[in-house]
Amino acid sequence: MSPRRFQRRRKAGWRMPDGAVYVGRPTRWGSPFAVGGEYRVVSEPGAAALLGVPGRSEAVLRPQTRREAVSAYLAWVRWDLVLLPAETAPVSPLTSMIVEALAGRDLACWCPLDEPCHADVLLALAAGISPRDIDLSRITPAECEAVTP
Repeated sequence: MSPRRFQRRRKAGWRMPDGAVYVGRPTRWGSPFAVGGEYRVVSEPGAAALLGVPGRSEAVLRPQTRREAVSAYLAWVRWDLVLLPAETAPVSPLTSMIVEALAGRDLACWCPLDEPCHADVLLALAAGISPRDIDLSRITPAECEAVTP
């Protein structure tokens, strides 16, 4: 069975599945991009297709939807987007680090299963898909399953 994404819950009795890795915001795998946040970034030309940010430029990014936040995360993982100020911003993990740590593992995050999540990107990377080959429009909530206590 392929690794899946699970939604963490605060419900009494809920337990994270054995072997699952929590990839929420406070972890090394968490996305620095939140819906409604504001981020100073430097974008490389590859970010334009994902985010509508022109060529190499400094810009302010304001994700308004979960899909926009996940798109920003993918651009960051691709190194098409760098957070500023560089001396205090988290650095994007290398794909090889993601594969080594998360390959074959289920992932858990707080995002609803019927909405996009950066864990979907991590699952694709951990499965060996190149960051350049990830198409967010092809990642669907149907690839994720709910877990009940």
